[in-house]
Amino acid sequence: MGIVVKLPTARRQLNQIIDYIAADNLSAALNWLEEIEELFSLLSTQPFMAQEVQTKRLGKVRCHVYGNYSIYYQPIPGGVEIMRVFHGARDQDRLV
Repeated sequence: MGIVVKLPTARRQLNQIIDYIAADNLSAALNWLEEIEELFSLLSTQPFMAQEVQTKRLGKVRCHVYGNYSIYYQPIPGGVEIMRVFHGARDQDRLV
C-alpha cells in the first residue's frame, strides 16, 4: 500500500461531501467514505492510472472520476497527494 496525503483543501471538501450525503443517509455516507478511501489506496499504488490534465491553479495534475466526483491528485514518491475532491457538476475551471 502506498502513501496517501490529503491536502487541507481536499480534507475540507471530503468532509463537506460526507456531511451532505449523511444529511439524507448516514449509512450511504459511511459507505461512500469507505469506497473513496479504497480508491485513494489504489491510486497510491498506481498513481499514473488517471488522465493527466492541465489546470489553471494546480498546473499539471491527474484527474480520476469516481461516480459523480472528480479527484485531482499528483503522484509523489511512494504514493499520491490528494489535492481536490468535488462533485463533477461544479465549475471545475474555477476550482482547479
